[in-house]
Amino acid sequence: MKDDLHTKLWQTCARFSNLAPPVLAICCCLIILGGCERTGPNQAQRNKLQVATTINIISDWVKAVGADKVNVHSLVSPDSDIHTFEPGAGEVTKLADADVIFAVGLGLEAGWLNSLIENASIESSSIVRLAEYVEPIHWDGHDKDSGHAKHQNAGEHKPGEADPHFWMDPIRVQKAVSEISDVLTLLDPENSEFYSKNANSYNSTIQSLHKWAAIELSKVPESKRYLVTSHESLGYFANRYEFEIIGSLVPALTTEREPTPKEITDLINAINDYQLTVIFTEIAEYSKLGEAISKETGTRIARVNSGSLGRKGSETESYLKLFETIVNTIVEFLA
Repeated sequence: MKDDLHTKLWQTCARFSNLAPPVLAICCCLIILGGCERTGPNQAQRNKLQVATTINIISDWVKAVGADKVNVHSLVSPDSDIHTFEPGAGEVTKLADADVIFAVGLGLEAGWLNSLIENASIESSSIVRLAEYVEPIHWDGHDKDSGHAKHQNAGEHKPGEADPHFWMDPIRVQKAVSEISDVLTLLDPENSEFYSKNANSYNSTIQSLHKWAAIELSKVPESKRYLVTSHESLGYFANRYEFEIIGSLVPALTTEREPTPKEITDLINAINDYQLTVIFTEIAEYSKLGEAISKETGTRIARVNSGSLGRKGSETESYLKLFETIVNTIVEFLA
């Protein structure tokens, strides 16, 4: 992938014009700079494995496994919505330089990643979709006709409705971390023991996080173990810790569609039927709809951001802190 970056940038400019016109001008600058010999302090950085990830949560896992043996670049910045992300020229160069690209998969990034890959001439073998290795669950919506809203499990699904938000289940995250270790080992076998040791250590920490979360969430009584979210992002969380998703502001696995009037009415009725007191909404998705439903039902808004890490120094700057914050927020509002 990195053998002839100069040529590939020319190809990218030609193919990327339909995706984002401003990229052409930037690419020309990159081509000129790419023709110069790079020397100096950056040499050590270029000798490391170059890894690109679609979301910063995966970047955090890669850093935990690869440590100082890898350079990691996330395409989506902190506190951003991966569903509506729009790539630019910077993402082209990150992918062009990468030895491997880690993505979530299951359609989460499909709206923009497929076009980016095609226009940047990225080999499909360079992309690892981690959700394929974690036994994903499937989502069909909520069965209102039964009189009891129910989150659907694997095996009760329609084609194409696999849920990509697996990072909300620490047990599945451990499988993804192990896969990251295996891939880095294939690319850099001399450091296989280093990657394996780091992955095992990090997975041990994640296991401890899971045990802590189970204890904390046990404080929530069974009568209150119901969740309303901004979109269907907490399915794995509900599945793992025995909660039920009653509904969401955007009743879909993405934030890109608008709810219908009937769906809004159904959600208000469900909130009232279950006498819920809080809506857990993504920070990036907080909307007038959430405020309106909150006022209509007398519920509070609890802001959680399960889709992205926060900026450095924030309480959600790492995956471990992000998950801990979500657990604490749910316990605070429901226990």
